[in-house]
Amino acid sequence: MANIDSPNGFRPFQQILQLNKYYTTNNSCIGQGHPVGVTASGTVRAATFTGVGGGGAGKGTLAGVAVNFVSSSGSNARREVYVYDHPLQRFSVQATAAIAQTAFYLNYNVTRIQGGAGSATCNRTTGQSKLKLSATTSNTTFGFFHVLGWANVVESVTTAANNRVFGIINRKYLKATSTLGI
Repeated sequence: MANIDSPNGFRPFQQILQLNKYYTTNNSCIGQGHPVGVTASGTVRAATFTGVGGGGAGKGTLAGVAVNFVSSSGSNARREVYVYDHPLQRFSVQATAAIAQTAFYLNYNVTRIQGGAGSATCNRTTGQSKLKLSATTSNTTFGFFHVLGWANVVESVTTAANNRVFGIINRKYLKATSTLGI
């Protein structure tokens, strides 16, 4: 049976370790399960991932992953965003292609899925992030997400495209732990 191609960003895997309240004043929507970066003013916004590490998701700039959906407000009004921000929080995410067991313990970048209702970062109909793990970007030194294994979920066939894996955000990208790395 094939896996359903339904990207929804990063979901907590197993235990939730910590979440905290942040604020956004950016007019963009933030999808549930989307990584958020810290701005110079101390607020957060949806990370953009426009390259390796991404503009807006550079090393040492991420707060964590959004718990709740924040719609575009049409203004820069201050709105609450709850964020999974523990550096050891595990997440599951859908991959663009099958990730084999031999590719565990490597770092991967993410890709956003265009199309559907909403912006490049979130689906405004469902409130979900539109990110997937880019299965072709594995390496040992850089990459946003460190894969630890297959997410053992009912809807995921481990050896097929669009399988779900779990891991942690590479600590090099997190604001609070940017000097530690993996």
